[in-house]
Amino acid sequence: MIQRNVVILVSTMSNYKFKEAETTACFMCDHVMNKTRPIMLVTHDEDGEYEYWQFLCGETDHNDGDIKITSLKKATQIDPQ
Repeated sequence: MIQRNVVILVSTMSNYKFKEAETTACFMCDHVMNKTRPIMLVTHDEDGEYEYWQFLCGETDHNDGDIKITSLKKATQIDPQ
């Protein structure tokens, strides 16, 4: 069973401040990865032994090709706010 915690991003992230390893999987839409839209929706999902984050623009105009996988550390470097 997937447990999903949804957080609307309102604070800024100046440094890596996550308890998860920097190599934790992170899904980003290409809009966020390419910096054409800001992060507006953050989820932290747990599925048994796996956990991952999603940093998304919050829009609904995505297809499967718009989702990119990166590390949590890289995600915080792409958008440190």
